[in-house]
Amino acid sequence: MTANPLLKCVRCTELVQLSHGSRTRHFHRSPYRRLGIELKQQMIRAIEELPDDASVEDGIERLYLIHKIKRGMQQTESGQLVSQAEARRRMAQWLK
Repeated sequence: MTANPLLKCVRCTELVQLSHGSRTRHFHRSPYRRLGIELKQQMIRAIEELPDDASVEDGIERLYLIHKIKRGMQQTESGQLVSQAEARRRMAQWLK
């Protein structure tokens, strides 16, 4: 039995051992990895909460809504706020 070859990851230059033939999954060490796992669990939970007769479109819409809400919360926490007057001005332009 031959050992699997080591290849250098083009993204982080870490040596990665191939498993599954020529394909491998390599997780980069990043502070966001844990957030990715939590996000995946939240996505699974959101899909599981859909009614049994939900369509694919319903699932996609639910996930997109959750994404937009989270993005808005992150923008608020980082100080990327828009005043009510600015929001009204923007909406007036959209409704023209």
